Amino acid sequence: MIRRQKTPVSLLVLLLLTMWGILTIRIDAPWFGHHDENGRWISTAVRNYQLYGAENLRYLVTTTPYPSTVDELYYYVHHPPLIVWSVSIASDIFGRYGDEGLYIAGTPYELPARLVVIFATMISLSAFYVIVRRLFDGYLAWVALFIYSISPMTMYFGRMVNHEPLALAFLYLYIAILINWLRQYTHQRTIALICLAILAMWTAWAPAFFLITTAIVVLLYGRPQHRWAILIIGGVVLLGTSGIIFYYATAFGDTLDKLLEAFIFRTSNQSMSRNSQLFTLIEFLVRQLSHMLSTMSFGIITLGILGVWRLIRKEVSLKRAITLALLIAGLLYMIVFRNAFFIHDYYKIYLMCGMAITSAIAFRYCMQMRPYDDAMLVH
Repeated sequence: MIRRQKTPVSLLVLLLLTMWGILTIRIDAPWFGHHDENGRWISTAVRNYQLYGAENLRYLVTTTPYPSTVDELYYYVHHPPLIVWSVSIASDIFGRYGDEGLYIAGTPYELPARLVVIFATMISLSAFYVIVRRLFDGYLAWVALFIYSISPMTMYFGRMVNHEPLALAFLYLYIAILINWLRQYTHQRTIALICLAILAMWTAWAPAFFLITTAIVVLLYGRPQHRWAILIIGGVVLLGTSGIIFYYATAFGDTLDKLLEAFIFRTSNQSMSRNSQLFTLIEFLVRQLSHMLSTMSFGIITLGILGVWRLIRKEVSLKRAITLALLIAGLLYMIVFRNAFFIHDYYKIYLMCGMAITSAIAFRYCMQMRPYDDAMLVH
């Protein structure tokens, strides 16, 4: 049997420092490849703040990459604005580059844009370790963090300038606090949960699935005080999320129509752009598997599935319920936003939390299996 001892702090620090080194390789490299297109349009939105004045744009996100007027800019309201605002602040702090005359190339410096998501990824890695340690123990937490860190998903997309890394940082902090909040209720933790949930929702829409599934766990396993509190938290977060839409709609009249159009498109079976060919269930499953093999690896997928089997075979407990809630949230997001998952391989990053935990569970199970006695093979 493997002793369940605490992971040495030096080993944990070494892993985090290694990840920092990997994520910051060529941090100032010019945008390249189709994945960096996300960083390009976010940087364009920030540059437009600097060119036209953020107050003149009503702090909305605009993605027009050439000279225009404030009224003729393309206003992008499909996503919450916090990632763009964060990159804007970082660009003011760390500097930017580009010839103002070359509007397409004159985006803010890549270093501050990438620093935002790299800092967010480092926070999410640390918070993920705390989540697993609070659910299980230090040994399993280190194994899960190692699996999470070495995956191509984290090493490559952990520095991609987009909504996901920042949203996961807020989301993992939320879950880490939620676990202790379930053990001992405090008003301070309740306020922290509300703030982190709103920040996550002002960054991306995906955290909604995790907030819902973990709220169900609270309703099933929490004390009456927790159950009433999670309903209040849900109501406040819903109002805070609605504030995004209200803010957009007040500043830009076509917001509701554009959001509805985007929702219908992203939840459709269209294989690429609008009105493109529809994909079948088999094509969807094959595409998801190919994405997961390239971004998670065969080992994580295999261990993750084995870990789920080990998880559901044991008696139900809070730690297992939360782990399953994390897995189910990612799967629900995949099922609902089928088009987005069919197109974007990096969306599978929302499955990494649950898969890394169950992979660690399977790893420990395999390490604890007793080897065959050679005498048993002799008849």
